[in-house]
Amino acid sequence: GLLSAGNSYILHGEQGMDIVLVTGSSGLVGAASVRLFASKGYRVVGVDNDMRRYFFGETASTDWARKQLEEEIPGFTH
Repeated sequence: GLLSAGNSYILHGEQGMDIVLVTGSSGLVGAASVRLFASKGYRVVGVDNDMRRYFFGETASTDWARKQLEEEIPGFTH
């Protein structure tokens, strides 16, 4: 089944493989959600289109946060 919680979606898979999809995963709330669900043992998939870069320029990009999550969270996929 699929459970929605704000910007996060939990997919209960077979054989205990639960996956969380976090939209806006490189933003402030999304990155915190990624860390929370990863700490609880979920496999986390993040989606973020970095629209901050588009609207506010290169210095507003959240790409650094995506890279940090990829290094910090084992199995995190973006």
